[in-house]
Amino acid sequence: MIPILMMLSLQQSPPQLTRLDSLMQRISAQVPYLAFGVTVVRADQVLHLRTYGNDTSGQPLTAQSPFYIASSTKSFTALVAAILADRRQIDLDAPISRYVPGFTLPAPLDASRVTLRRLLSHRGGFESGPVGTRTAFTGNLTTDSMLPLLMRTAMPVDTGFRYTNTQFILAARVMELVTGTPWQDLVAREILRPLGMTRSTARLSEAAAWPAAQGYGPGPEGTRPIGQKSDAIMHAAGGMVMSTSDAARWLRFQLGKGRLDGRQIIPERIVMATRAQASSQRDSFETIDRFGYGLGWQIGMWHGDTLLHHFGNYPGAFAHVSFMPAHGVGVAVFQNSEMPAHGRIAGLIARYAYDLVIGGDPARLAAAEREVDSLASRTARMATIFRNDWARRAARGTTPPRGWAPYAGSYVNSDWGTLEIIAFHDSARLRFGVVETPIQLFQGDDIRLEMTAGRTSGVVARPTFGDDGRVTQLSVDGLVFTASRPR
Repeated sequence: MIPILMMLSLQQSPPQLTRLDSLMQRISAQVPYLAFGVTVVRADQVLHLRTYGNDTSGQPLTAQSPFYIASSTKSFTALVAAILADRRQIDLDAPISRYVPGFTLPAPLDASRVTLRRLLSHRGGFESGPVGTRTAFTGNLTTDSMLPLLMRTAMPVDTGFRYTNTQFILAARVMELVTGTPWQDLVAREILRPLGMTRSTARLSEAAAWPAAQGYGPGPEGTRPIGQKSDAIMHAAGGMVMSTSDAARWLRFQLGKGRLDGRQIIPERIVMATRAQASSQRDSFETIDRFGYGLGWQIGMWHGDTLLHHFGNYPGAFAHVSFMPAHGVGVAVFQNSEMPAHGRIAGLIARYAYDLVIGGDPARLAAAEREVDSLASRTARMATIFRNDWARRAARGTTPPRGWAPYAGSYVNSDWGTLEIIAFHDSARLRFGVVETPIQLFQGDDIRLEMTAGRTSGVVARPTFGDDGRVTQLSVDGLVFTASRPR
């Protein structure tokens, strides 16, 4: 069934944006399971506010339906920091050891150089694989154990600019320690409630009753519905949901430099502080030439205009949030798939909207329409690749030579946590924090683990067997997990 279009703005879209609606209808006709929230704002006026597709119950989405916005969360986390700095509760340029006594990093890293400003502009100079993975995917990391793990596992990266989630996660933890308030509550108290963003939250448990779009990812039949995230893996670098109507409020607030509905909600100086370039980069994302990063905002050029933006992706979700200060125009596009054939759609829709509103090159509009018209064939090719991949895996067999029983049990790595293998007669499942996925045979005694639900990537686990024939260790992508069994 073709998803139902819901028109939810209180006013008619301007004539040029009827062409945007036509584009969205063409997308929906080609890939019926795709769902979108699209809003276009100029100054304080909402030009376009519509949703396309159905929620998890099969009902039409509404402007109040939440979408997971992934790394677009960073602009909220950074704005909270700017607010606290303006109140002098924190100093963005002080070493964070002022707020985290005993904070150290492994040599050659220098903990005294780590400040909140550097963290929030991706200049902290370090990354931690365990912290990034355990907060975003497995959820098997407590707040209290995060800092000790980070101080033990931090690895040097480029101090000029290196985009990482870890640095935002640490910045949020510092703010929690200073204020005694979880970062989720700081975002709600300082931003969401003052802006009247009633269908946005950093806790999925709060959004449980809000009908949301069903996410899609790869599957044995090509594509399949995938589950939502949980509170355990909602973190300050990528842990919010936001409705399309709230995205319109967020963009109006940004274009108004802190002003919304006729009131200055947050002082202009604070809002503008997050946009000041704090680090330099040279990168190209789709057609955007990125040259800088503020505090929670990417800074780039698109056909001669500065575009402040932050995107986000995760299995079953892609978010595009951007605005052009010179034109006073902002666009947000949310969608329920990040799969290869769909990952560029949100950006294409956003750029199409900008061209319609600011009078862009007609050739670009025509090119975007041609790309949309190939969406169905691209999706079909992608689904064929996924089906063939699943078929190849199935052809390897379902049971290792010694059966699944020797693998059953828990395996511990001090940095990555505990994974569990649950064995049945002719199958097995992996449980790793909130992740629970089927285990597949790879070759011989080696098995394949999907450590991230909703993606096709997997890792090979190589077992070591003890004298009793049971697995004593698993080598997983170079990491050793040791069996933990009663004696």
